[in-house]
Amino acid sequence: MAPAEFEYIPLGCLAIQTHYQPEVTAEPDSTNTLKDSGCIEDDQCQPDWRAFRPDTTVSKHNSQARLFKASAVPSLQQLLDAGWIRLEYTVVSGHTTQSHTTHTILRVYMLPDDIARGVIDRKGKALRRIRKQLMHSLDYSSDTWAGRPISTKSFPEPFEPIEEKDETPSLLELFNTIDAPDPNPADDADDTLRFIMQNILEGELEGVTSVLYPYQRRSIAAMAEREVQPGRFLDPRLLRVRDQHGNPWFFDTKAAVVLREPRYYDGVRGGILAEQMGAGKTLMCLSLILATRPLPTPPPPFRELMRNKGSKTRSLADMAASCATAHGVACAWYFGALGPRSIPPGCLEAIKRNPGRYTVPSAPRPDARPSRRKSMPAVTQDAPPKAVLLSQASFVAVPQNLLQQWQDEISKHTIDLKVLILDKNQGVPAPSILAGHDIIFCTHNLLEWMVREDPAGPLENNNLSGIHFKRIIVDEGHRLGNSRINTKSDFHRGLDSIYATSRWIVTGTPSKGLYGVENGLASGNSSDASSDFKAKVTTLRDQEAKDIQKIGAIATLYLKARPWANSAAEGEEPADWATYVLQNNGHAALRGALNSLIIRHPLAQLKKLYPPIDERVTVLEGSYQDKLALNVFSAIIIFNAVESQRTDMDYFFHPKQRRALMEAVQNLQQASFFGGVFFSPDNLAEAVKTAKKFIEEKKVRISPEDETLILSAIDLAEVALANLVRTLSSVHHEIPILVQDFPSDAAGAWCFDIGPYHLGCTFSPYISAAQKLIRSSLHDETHFNSLMNGGLVAKGMEIKQASVDDKQASDEQKTTTMAGNTSVGEDRHPEARKKAKDIDVEGDMAGDMAVNEARLPDTFKKAQLVATASAKVSYLLDCISEYQGDEKIIIFYNNDNIAWYLSGMMDIMHVQHLIYDKSLPAKRKALYVNTFNSNDKFRVMLMDIGQAAFGLDMRAASRIYFTAPVLNPQVQAQAIGRARRISQQKPVTVETLVLRGSMEEVIMQRKSKMSQAEHWKVKTILDDIPIYDWISDARIRFETDATTTPLEQFAFLKRPQPIFATGFGHQLQLHPDAGVAEREHPREAREEASVKDETPPLITPPDAGPGVESRNGRPLKRKQREPDTEARDTEGAEQAPRRVRFG
Repeated sequence: MAPAEFEYIPLGCLAIQTHYQPEVTAEPDSTNTLKDSGCIEDDQCQPDWRAFRPDTTVSKHNSQARLFKASAVPSLQQLLDAGWIRLEYTVVSGHTTQSHTTHTILRVYMLPDDIARGVIDRKGKALRRIRKQLMHSLDYSSDTWAGRPISTKSFPEPFEPIEEKDETPSLLELFNTIDAPDPNPADDADDTLRFIMQNILEGELEGVTSVLYPYQRRSIAAMAEREVQPGRFLDPRLLRVRDQHGNPWFFDTKAAVVLREPRYYDGVRGGILAEQMGAGKTLMCLSLILATRPLPTPPPPFRELMRNKGSKTRSLADMAASCATAHGVACAWYFGALGPRSIPPGCLEAIKRNPGRYTVPSAPRPDARPSRRKSMPAVTQDAPPKAVLLSQASFVAVPQNLLQQWQDEISKHTIDLKVLILDKNQGVPAPSILAGHDIIFCTHNLLEWMVREDPAGPLENNNLSGIHFKRIIVDEGHRLGNSRINTKSDFHRGLDSIYATSRWIVTGTPSKGLYGVENGLASGNSSDASSDFKAKVTTLRDQEAKDIQKIGAIATLYLKARPWANSAAEGEEPADWATYVLQNNGHAALRGALNSLIIRHPLAQLKKLYPPIDERVTVLEGSYQDKLALNVFSAIIIFNAVESQRTDMDYFFHPKQRRALMEAVQNLQQASFFGGVFFSPDNLAEAVKTAKKFIEEKKVRISPEDETLILSAIDLAEVALANLVRTLSSVHHEIPILVQDFPSDAAGAWCFDIGPYHLGCTFSPYISAAQKLIRSSLHDETHFNSLMNGGLVAKGMEIKQASVDDKQASDEQKTTTMAGNTSVGEDRHPEARKKAKDIDVEGDMAGDMAVNEARLPDTFKKAQLVATASAKVSYLLDCISEYQGDEKIIIFYNNDNIAWYLSGMMDIMHVQHLIYDKSLPAKRKALYVNTFNSNDKFRVMLMDIGQAAFGLDMRAASRIYFTAPVLNPQVQAQAIGRARRISQQKPVTVETLVLRGSMEEVIMQRKSKMSQAEHWKVKTILDDIPIYDWISDARIRFETDATTTPLEQFAFLKRPQPIFATGFGHQLQLHPDAGVAEREHPREAREEASVKDETPPLITPPDAGPGVESRNGRPLKRKQREPDTEARDTEGAEQAPRRVRFG
């Protein structure tokens, strides 16, 4: 029996309906005993409340046993006997006109888990299960406690009132309402930390050359405080509630743990820096490293110190220094300095000679003598303890394509930082050398490779496991959210094998569904009155559950946040993140966890610091060729649908044809940019022939509507077959362009059709080839005269003939056909393009800068590019021409062919540009970003939209164009965030190009109406029902009159571009890497710096290999594929492109 002096908590009651007066064993002085112990008050001492007495001899057939059996918890006697509870009872009678009801009310007093643990055993699992059942069965209402069972309250009264909300806050709302950091140095007991935080908040950071914004200083100070004094947090599993006397107690609702006093855990040393995109997270991390250099790296609390022993008697200074460094004493601070200059030289040398060390057990290794019996496990022996060196260094893991960006930020904003970049080809230096640096950079791929290559275990034989870092920083570390306890990636295992005091993740979006919105809400618009509302809600909850699980994985497996990382092996109560956060009413624990882990400012607080943004949607009227191309796609879909009866296996929209349909839709999206290259004349003619035969034979009955539909498709296809411009684009797989006043004697050789007003129809590769050929001849008067006297004509005819030959070869390639002799469409690139670009250039290339352009006849200077067959291309060329002088431009595309077309046009315009494609090696991607930001010669960046979410800083650009609408708003926001950064000095203009009457208008309409749940559910545009229905309901939507003249089929430029202006063809002759910024990699310099313990150069690892190299420096046309998260290292020397930067 539990001693009466223990304080039991008056929790609640069990009301049992009975038809008899129970005769139970009660303690004679039970009321007085409870009164004396403080469990009940004077006014509650009613003579009809009697207390149960634990009595193991009570028969199971008497009234007390029958009463317990009738209750919701039949095993109450076991809790009573064990002293876990005390009970009181009373009998209450109720009379009605129809029945007589008697209730026996049991008052339950619970012994808290943190009281009398040394006297009463609390480990019984069976008893804990019974108590949990009891806790969930109690009525916690005060009326029932007073003997009036008129109400039911299934949960204790919270000690603090809970704000009532109509809806539970979503994860996104919680993320965007995280408390902004508000560090207060006065609250910190540590003198060193208080001084450092004051310096940070006042902007006095030694080594930081830039002026920090106030919000950046607050975040940095909060990070420093988290590292040194993370504070203590109430166990998020506990709720503070009231007992029946109004006193507080703490309740774990899932485990039914009862505590009188709160339970606290130490906060995480580190966390997640999740500031907004472009808010300067890299600079914050660098400032943190510099600001905390005076602070020592504390050794882990449980370790075995390793003394620096020598063969002779050591000096007092050495012994004092060894003791100080081993215990993490701030020597520099106690000498009154933030740098080594004010430390007496002898003391400084003693500190350097005696770095702090401790030892850890090594992994067991196989014995040299294996067991002879196969049934017995391998014999192992204990390896000697491993020495770990305490250091001030920070280990920074970055994606390869962001490494250059970190180096640029170091050069721009800091001085006196000692930096070392780990190199796969040079190995990891000794721990003593690593400890001499402030930052050790390691790419994600390199860390994964080192883990895989170590046979003894993750980094067991690696020098990285022999040093204790002050902190680990993982840039773009949201990938760690994909880990699970038994399925950690090699990257995660590598991080776990590195010793560090603090651990940080740097990412603007810790999970897919978490991003900054102005008011903390992003519910989106949705017509939720529809019948699929429940499905939308379910999708939202499913995605939110995945996001919460990812945050839990980061908190538990990487940050080791307690109680989530509690280990039963260490005698702690395990706390499952999913149990407490994912289930109902877990938002309180989630809010507490987010606030304790994440540092960020709400977007509303930073909005004024971002440059103004002008976002607009530009709806373009398509050219005749644009409309004709889209109509041809519709005609093909109609042929397929009608002739397959919309049911056959070869119907585009049959479930088993999903892959073919996806390819067709991707081609349809490209057709809104330009689609004249799809469906060769032969393929289209065959489809028309099959359709006519289908109509004439009438073997299959079709509806009048379908007959009208297929006849309209036949008429349209015949118009397309008769169209000369479309035939040329299909044959040459290029966008037709119009040039005016090309030298008349050579126009017929370089153009494919000559019209009035000295206009010629040709293609960009041929004009670029002509520019290159003519410029190369300006070095040599003999060569130039030869071109002017027939050589230019002959070369043009040669290239045209080569294109015809390649067309014949490409026609031999067979494509898969479906119902109606239709296909999904192909955009092949014949060898003519390669030959057009690979013209032999004669002359002195070294003297290219000084060529005599005055030698060029005036007739050449009149030649102009005046129109293209694509409305979007013409519009973009006008914009580039207008704005490139004052602003840099990013053009986001969703298809490699679009990049090819635009690149060819900019060749003609003499606009230097870069192409950031998914096939580029990670190192070259970083070089392109650095070049674009630092080299004013490069005015335009063509970027794959799938590569826009990597934390890239491209603040040099202030104009952004999307060649097509992006359905997912988060993807578009990430892309805009590349340029819209706080460091941006100009207003940002964003334009999304939409072709009127095309599928793009439907996408824009759906984007504005879709809810967040719908956006998460849609993986491709085919997953959205309205868009899917629009595509399947094919119609001839545009008027394409067969009598339209060729000139009326083009979209004319507002600003015609001279073809042979000053500098024409110049960029085509330069070295492929001319102008691309790349750092040197002197191995000798690194080795020398390491030996002298001086700051080494910012070493960039040698390129690990090329990506998919394209011909002529441009992307090979290929089917679309999912973008890679990060380019993998490959072997081999990188082959540079011929001109445009494309890998």
